[in-house]
Amino acid sequence: MDQILVSVKQGHLRGKECKDYYGRKYYSFQGIPYARPPVNELRFKAPLPLDKWEGVLDATKEGNRCYARHNFFQKLMGSEDCLFLNIYTPSLHSPLLPVMFWIHGGGYVSDSGSSELYAPDFLVPEDVVLVTINYRLGMLGFLSLKDPSLGIPGNAGLKDQVLALKWVKSNIEQFGGDPNNITIFGQSVGGGSVHYLMLSPLSKGIFHKAIIQSGSALSNRGRGQYSTPLISKALKLNSMTDVELLHVLKELAVEELFELQEKIPEPYLVSVHRPFGFVVEPYLTEGTFLAEEPIDIIKSVTNGQHVLEARIQHRSIPSRYRKVSDLFLSSVD
Repeated sequence: MDQILVSVKQGHLRGKECKDYYGRKYYSFQGIPYARPPVNELRFKAPLPLDKWEGVLDATKEGNRCYARHNFFQKLMGSEDCLFLNIYTPSLHSPLLPVMFWIHGGGYVSDSGSSELYAPDFLVPEDVVLVTINYRLGMLGFLSLKDPSLGIPGNAGLKDQVLALKWVKSNIEQFGGDPNNITIFGQSVGGGSVHYLMLSPLSKGIFHKAIIQSGSALSNRGRGQYSTPLISKALKLNSMTDVELLHVLKELAVEELFELQEKIPEPYLVSVHRPFGFVVEPYLTEGTFLAEEPIDIIKSVTNGQHVLEARIQHRSIPSRYRKVSDLFLSSVD
């Protein structure tokens, strides 16, 4: 496999030439950092843009996956330093090709952008540039505290996705991709993430098309909660302030954080929010991902559509979907 050099705004990368399942050539660049490592004082917080690096970065192997329980091996693995992306391209030269930006599922508590599951063999031969990403999961990606002084309103994992998109928009031309033809797509909560990105002001202008597979911003399965009461209960403490809780969590090793996370039960009902996932942020800043309920944003820009759940007995639909039905059917004669 030949080594390939590419220059991006942060420095130089060394990738490799590979062969797909059918023996066709493509170029692989793996383990590219797109943000500063979210460790120490940056734990739980929104990601920050990456500084330039010195020398040539080795992009011939994948970076760390974000810390979580592995779906297959069923053990906790990965690292807090995990904000990496992979790029696979059939050509490094003109004409520029459409870009497909994949967001993995996993309930916001597992999975990664690894080629172990999301290899490029069946997309790159269709003359597209494929990007896969890691984003923070569980408590590290979706802790939500209401105290504005702490700067942790929630949705850090979704903000990781935004920053990865911005990195791709700025650099993908160097890999033969068209920065003005980026399609985001994802499955399960990855599909929900796509829907959230369609609604968030933070992602305006950084992608052009979207494919939502299975997930939705209207599903409770990707919704999280205010974290302090849940974690206080898991710690067997009657009450804690946000400040007190954050002090405890910052002192824990990542392994201890996830052992604590797994003491918080997942809901059995689809109508109940999960412990960690998307939240409507409790206060506004310049970096707010979403400050309104997704359905209210959708309703404000659409009118007169028939509801998709028309064949389902209306009162059997979970409350969030009934609200969709009520809003749209009220505008239909």
